[in-house]
Amino acid sequence: MALVTMKRLSVLAPAERRRPVLRRLARLGCAELERAAPQLFADTGGALRPQEENTGAAEIRARLTAAHSALAAAAPQKTPFFGARMTMTERQLFDSASLEAANRAAAQIEALVRQSEEASASISRIEARIASLRPWIPLDLPLNYTGSEHTEFWIGVLPVSCDLEALRSALAEQAPASQLDLVGSDREQHYMTLLVHKGEAPAASALVRASGFTAVPFRDVSRTAGEEISSLEAEEAAARRIRETAAQSIASFAPERQKIAAAIDAYTQEALRDSLLSGFGRTERTVYLTGWIPADAAGAVEQVLREEGCAYELREPAEGEDPPTAYRDNRFVEPFAAVTEMYGTPTYGSIIDPNPLMSFFYFIFFGFIMADAMYGLLMFFGCWFYLKKKRPAGTMKRMLTLFMYCGISTFAVGALTGGWFGDLASAVSGGAFTIPAIWFEPLTDPMKMLAFSLALGALQIIIGMGLSAWRSIRQGQLLDAVFDVGSWYVLFLGIGLFALGLPVGGWLMGIGLLMLLLTGGRKNKGLGKIIGGLGKIYNITGFLSDLLSYSRVMALGLSGAVVGQVVNKIATMATGIPGVILFVAVFLFGHIFNLAIGLLGAYVHTSRLQYIEFFGRFFEDGGHPFKPLENNTKFVEIVKED
Repeated sequence: MALVTMKRLSVLAPAERRRPVLRRLARLGCAELERAAPQLFADTGGALRPQEENTGAAEIRARLTAAHSALAAAAPQKTPFFGARMTMTERQLFDSASLEAANRAAAQIEALVRQSEEASASISRIEARIASLRPWIPLDLPLNYTGSEHTEFWIGVLPVSCDLEALRSALAEQAPASQLDLVGSDREQHYMTLLVHKGEAPAASALVRASGFTAVPFRDVSRTAGEEISSLEAEEAAARRIRETAAQSIASFAPERQKIAAAIDAYTQEALRDSLLSGFGRTERTVYLTGWIPADAAGAVEQVLREEGCAYELREPAEGEDPPTAYRDNRFVEPFAAVTEMYGTPTYGSIIDPNPLMSFFYFIFFGFIMADAMYGLLMFFGCWFYLKKKRPAGTMKRMLTLFMYCGISTFAVGALTGGWFGDLASAVSGGAFTIPAIWFEPLTDPMKMLAFSLALGALQIIIGMGLSAWRSIRQGQLLDAVFDVGSWYVLFLGIGLFALGLPVGGWLMGIGLLMLLLTGGRKNKGLGKIIGGLGKIYNITGFLSDLLSYSRVMALGLSGAVVGQVVNKIATMATGIPGVILFVAVFLFGHIFNLAIGLLGAYVHTSRLQYIEFFGRFFEDGGHPFKPLENNTKFVEIVKED
């Protein structure tokens, strides 16, 4: 496996063929196109210029999306959990008749939505009006009544804290030709009427206003509150009927749901092409675009460009250019690239593709952390079924495929170590029947589990160092490979042989230490040469720390097994019908919980081992991932023409 060699692509396309060119390149899915740098327009002396491309696709997509949402609200569709996206060819997706039909349906839905919104606004306004009138229902007078030739009649409110009897007494003294009546009250205010002789109106007005009286005018209501409310309720009922009819009419477009969804995807692609074309250099009759393609895709890209009448150039990356990084991995390794991308992207030109070896160790470590055959089967078949039925794309597809593969290692390790829903068989049978481990049981022999974890960790560390040496050799730094890695290899080999009781091990340990001491500071000057060597030797503590990190594989594996056994023990504590109920409830909840926690722990800690203990030795970060132009759809899965 290796990182992909990229080619610089420059294309001068006929302006009238610009969209077909982009569409065919998206179909290939192997060209990353880029916006033109402002310097380009200056360098060409204005021969190339930016020009906005706007077919209205973004606006049409927004209208279609709003119609699709309205349809979903009016006619909810029960989508099966494992329901797959509809499949279409590219020709079907961009079929003009289907797009026109979807636009017509969206326009009609949009009109109905406006009608429904207007009705809803009317209902809200009417409800607010009714709420303001309801306290005045006991008043058997037209609400716009203001008095007679000799009297004035006021309608208003007083705060609930007002002492009505005291106010009436004050009115009796200062404006005896007045009458203050209570219509009703709520928790905030009193609803009042005041009838007063015009001659005493100023005095009465001063008194009630001093108590907090606020007039409530109803100049446009010539009926009683009850009569006005009845009229408004009829209007509200009519508005509700209009809204219900609009909702039913919107729901009647349910057969057009898929057509509208497909049109959203089609216009999404067109909106993307608008954005891309707006960033390219233009002349009156041509479009200039640049980007990157994998070297092995050159033939297919060249064929498209020739057929579309384009002038083009393919060349090696020039000094100072920053090509994207792409991987060429097999079907097993490819999903594990998602783990690498969470850490970073190797810089273009890196010697080493980190994915192949990382995927092997990830696969093994994940299995030993989960370490239950039945969990492995659930992982494998659950992910396999979802991938088959739902057919997800992108990162979701890669992660599910990764977990599916890790289900295989989890099953294998579970069978080797005797994990079948923990010790379920023994717990249910009372110890009469057990499924023996093919290799060993971690709970009864934890030191073997620890030794294996550390041995596997040591192997990964040594391989990581070897990759670092290989990178140095490929970069022409042979001495760095020999002294910075070879010295440690000699030391580690000596430690291993010494542990086996072979005398040569001591000699090799001494040679390794001497090599580190004499060469560790070779790039420094003066005293730094000796101090640098001592620093290198001190780094052995770092190796020990890194090695001990792999003990987490044993710890997490044992913790999952212990939780499984505890769940089984609790589930089998009772007998009879209550025992069956307890068993089912505890078994399902406990093992689902243990599986979920185990998956989280295995994913996080296995990733950590790769990022820190493995990638830290050779990974050349700083690149950016290859993002080719593709048809990225939400509702439709584009399939090839027959």
